[in-house]
Amino acid sequence: MLKRSSQIRYQLEQMVDAIIAALAFTLALACRHWLTNWREDIFPAFDPFWNHAWLYMLLVPLWIFLLDFVGFYQHRVVRSSGAMLRKLTQGNVFGVMAAFFILYVLKIKQIPRILILLYSLWDIVIMWVKVVTTGYFERIWTRTSNILFVGKPEDLAETATRLRQMPAWKVSLLGLLLPTGSGEQPASATADEVRRVLGPMPVLGTVANLADVLHAHSVDYVLLSPGHQHFDEIQKTIDICETEGVEIWLAAAFVRTSIARVQVDEFQDLPMLVFSSTPAHSWALLLKRTIDFLGALVLVILFSPLMLLAAAAIKLTSAGPVLFKQKRCTLHGRPFDMYKFRTMISEAENQRYELENQNEMAGPVFKIRNDPRVTRVGRILRRHSLDELPQLFNVLKGEMSLVGPRPPIPAEVARYENWQRRRLSMRAGLTCLWQISGRNEVDFNDWMQMDLHYIDHWSLGLDLEILIKTPLVMIRGTGF
Repeated sequence: MLKRSSQIRYQLEQMVDAIIAALAFTLALACRHWLTNWREDIFPAFDPFWNHAWLYMLLVPLWIFLLDFVGFYQHRVVRSSGAMLRKLTQGNVFGVMAAFFILYVLKIKQIPRILILLYSLWDIVIMWVKVVTTGYFERIWTRTSNILFVGKPEDLAETATRLRQMPAWKVSLLGLLLPTGSGEQPASATADEVRRVLGPMPVLGTVANLADVLHAHSVDYVLLSPGHQHFDEIQKTIDICETEGVEIWLAAAFVRTSIARVQVDEFQDLPMLVFSSTPAHSWALLLKRTIDFLGALVLVILFSPLMLLAAAAIKLTSAGPVLFKQKRCTLHGRPFDMYKFRTMISEAENQRYELENQNEMAGPVFKIRNDPRVTRVGRILRRHSLDELPQLFNVLKGEMSLVGPRPPIPAEVARYENWQRRRLSMRAGLTCLWQISGRNEVDFNDWMQMDLHYIDHWSLGLDLEILIKTPLVMIRGTGF
């Protein structure tokens, strides 16, 4: 992962480790108290805190500083668990030595040295459990990042090697697009060259196929090496990526952008220029995901009686399942199963073709105000957007956000113009600007522009504004 992304993670880790260090010290005090009760002649009682509060408050930041000093927080994604344990032990050894030195220089004899040792042991145990536990859950929950290479194999060899050396960051090297001039070589020779230099990696064509490859695959990053490429070809690659909202990593020259922000970054000490037309990685985005999870959890609890009532009404009034599951697209076009309360008859999908000529929305979206397939209960749920409540579980699973562009159907995405695909560069949401700005009364192109405006001007304040206005729209009942 890039340095700007990892910094947020490391800062968060240090905050958690500070809490762990405080907990370790509390446990050390409890153990020392138990030793006093067991053998007071060997472990005499002492004032555990107040006379030397300043020293105890110094220990926690000292420990975190020393862990950082020995490299515990650096390049964690490329380290094995054994290497992490060695760094953790090394930092604690230095911490004990530093604490003993401070106590000796200041001639503080009232504080038992065994308390420092107990503190260090507890710190190692608890932090090691945290490392192993977080590593386990990261392997389960962290989604795979799909990376598309663009350039000559020899220009990308070092980057590919380093990516494969990062087991904690799950990556999939989707394939390689060669510079346009490389298309003159025989396909077999090109494949052999790629396999020899980059390892197993399919050749997906040339730079001319970039837009088609982005449409056919869920691409998170395009890694471009500008060597052996003309400037206009590099510019075209960046134009396509920023139009579709896909982040591009450029390992060289300066170029112009119309939407994307240019950021200088590093990848394993290799300089990178990043052109991003989506919100930058930040504490705000991390807080957004935290709010999504906690907010969805609270809303599920609050709305559970209403959801049970809606489920019962659907079951009693029409044949078929309570929930309707449909393939939708979220971040970078990733397909997922979106949940809704079923509001139509069970054969609704089969009848859609017959109703195509009644579609009231421009563009690839299909909507009818008085859709004959909608049930009586379904019409009420749709009017007040209550059929969307099961999507709170999609939010909990990380497939959706509370606020973000509404998730489209894959068939609709296939008909998007290139500039419209940039709305897929943020995680799909339960509600959005379109939802609170007229919804079905809004023209399709205006809807797309609203989503792009949301992406370009995203902030937690904008999310809060949309969340506050959404209940008012639900009460007003403008859906169909």
